[in-house]
Amino acid sequence: MHFGGTTVRNKGQNLIEYAILLALIVGIGAFIYMNSSGLAPSVGTVYDNAHSLLEGTVSNSSEQPQQSVDGQNAHLLAQALKKAVDTGRITLGDGAWVEVAVVRHTDGTFGVDGGASGNVKIDGRKYGNYQGLWGNIINTSGIGITSDNASVANDKTQWYGVRLDSNGHAVYYEATTDNPSFIKIGNRPEVPNFDGSDVHTETLF
Repeated sequence: MHFGGTTVRNKGQNLIEYAILLALIVGIGAFIYMNSSGLAPSVGTVYDNAHSLLEGTVSNSSEQPQQSVDGQNAHLLAQALKKAVDTGRITLGDGAWVEVAVVRHTDGTFGVDGGASGNVKIDGRKYGNYQGLWGNIINTSGIGITSDNASVANDKTQWYGVRLDSNGHAVYYEATTDNPSFIKIGNRPEVPNFDGSDVHTETLF
């Protein structure tokens, strides 16, 4: 019985010691906090910055993957055109260029379309309005995009494409659904207008 009583007293004594130690630590922390000029505002600023950064990351997470899909596909399109030029399938005279785009049509379907300007030959023939030409160029390039699976991932984008000139420079073009920048050529009412005033451009290489 005496041994058991000693154990109880020791446990009680340990709890009191822990409580005193904890109170001492809290007291020291409160003293440092109250007497450190600018510490409280600094802590608040760090919290606010971290919160803003977290909000920005969350808000961008839904858009970034879509934009990156279109951006990656645009690079692939540029490489397909460059490969066609390098292999001689497309020949460009001085100042000439070719362009190809992935289009979201107004009926919700997607398609591949393109154009050219200047002295351009495709497969040894002078460029003309060949049915399915650009789809064929993309389908045989081996880049992983075809005229059947090409699409626009970003819901705010009407079409995106690339233009490659005779100097080997590629530029990215993009039109929004608010300003689709279409022109009518023949029986094709939804042809991308790369030279539209509302079209966003960015140099690829």
